[in-house]
Amino acid sequence: MKKLTYKTPISFYESFENGLNKEFASHVVDSCLKLMNKEFKTKKILQVDILDTGEIFEIMLSKEDIKYTLENNLKLFENAEEYEQCARIFKALKTMSN
Repeated sequence: MKKLTYKTPISFYESFENGLNKEFASHVVDSCLKLMNKEFKTKKILQVDILDTGEIFEIMLSKEDIKYTLENNLKLFENAEEYEQCARIFKALKTMSN
């Protein structure tokens, strides 16, 4: 499982300032792609540690939310003009709809 570390809560929230934290979103998408054909209900895919406060955020993915998560991330990556990631997401969504 991937861990992301930020010094303060503000630095974590600011990493989403333009709507896309590429490292965060890429890991979420990668997890969706790896898990889309696996059997599971809910899986922890990412941990975010905030050093100053000691807070730990666990990012969970449920099987039923994979399609929705990919669709939302597709929009974010399109806006950021990250077309390679868009192609990977689009291919997965097309596979899911067949």
